[in-house]
Amino acid sequence: MRAIAVQADVASPADVERLFAETDRQLGPVDVLVNNAAISIESPIADQDADTVRRIIDTNLLGPAMTCQQAIRRMSTRRGGRGGYICGDDWGWKDEQGRTSVRDAVLAYLQMQPVDFVHVRNGQILIRRP
Repeated sequence: MRAIAVQADVASPADVERLFAETDRQLGPVDVLVNNAAISIESPIADQDADTVRRIIDTNLLGPAMTCQQAIRRMSTRRGGRGGYICGDDWGWKDEQGRTSVRDAVLAYLQMQPVDFVHVRNGQILIRRP
């Protein structure tokens, strides 16, 4: 097994694209994505300015959506990929039923897309193999 380290800010779509391009270059096609980057700001929401709220949303919502997008581009059998698997650890704080708002938002975004190769089951995303 080989591994590399690539520093990237998931809140930056350009960084996410560079992260995947570097992974492609050094390791080849992506088969698995563990979507596990998030931040938490320890201050009352009433005291957070717009920049802080935007940073949280960009990291915790836009970041997972952009990393899923890049992974799906590579895993999609329609684009020459071999299929794959996308998961997240907890995808944010859980409510009493075990749901997370971040995971649910990203999954809803993916399910609205006009693609038939993505299958969502139990909060995990499977990219169908041919």
